[in-house]
Amino acid sequence: AWDGVAFSVLPDMHEHPVTLVTWYGAAAFANWRSSMEGRTPCYDPVAWTCDFKVDGYRLPTEAEWEYAARGGEHAPYYDYPWGDTIDGSQANTHDSGDPWEETLLGTTTVGYYDGAQLPAGSDMANGYGLYDMSGNVWEWCNDLYTSTYYNMSPVKNPTGPETSGWRVMRSGSYYFPYTTGNYRCADRHFRTAPNPSEVLGFRLVRRD
Repeated sequence: AWDGVAFSVLPDMHEHPVTLVTWYGAAAFANWRSSMEGRTPCYDPVAWTCDFKVDGYRLPTEAEWEYAARGGEHAPYYDYPWGDTIDGSQANTHDSGDPWEETLLGTTTVGYYDGAQLPAGSDMANGYGLYDMSGNVWEWCNDLYTSTYYNMSPVKNPTGPETSGWRVMRSGSYYFPYTTGNYRCADRHFRTAPNPSEVLGFRLVRRD
């Protein structure tokens, strides 16, 4: 919840992903967590540029996010982290049938799809042990967004275009039916950095 001054955790929601955070808020949280652990913050809090060389937390690049989502699968590349089909037992989508389907906030707990989910299904951790790389909430990426960036990007470790009015978001959320293409590992979407959403959250990465 957000009261205009501070965030708080809604009752019984402490294991759900955080939402209603702007891109700047996610980057600021990454800096805070870095400082709390004695690491060097990645983000300049004025220009919001990212220093990829330091050991602090940051948002993943779009390329890192997709690499993580695929869980090591690349021969062949699958549509989703687990294969080429999707149903309600595999990810939190609008029509997944999970116990939170009809609640105001339709997120499931992080890691809910661990083999004990309803409707019944397999443990959906991908090859890297990651959950919810498809569904639950969209996730902010570090990159600025343009539709043509990958026509000219570096082949290795691209970090996004230098200018744009949008930031990348990936994953798909509980808001859309699973019949849409929003849950594919390769699906790209974008949003303005100051614009939060109830269906948008984030996860962090850092250097070892």
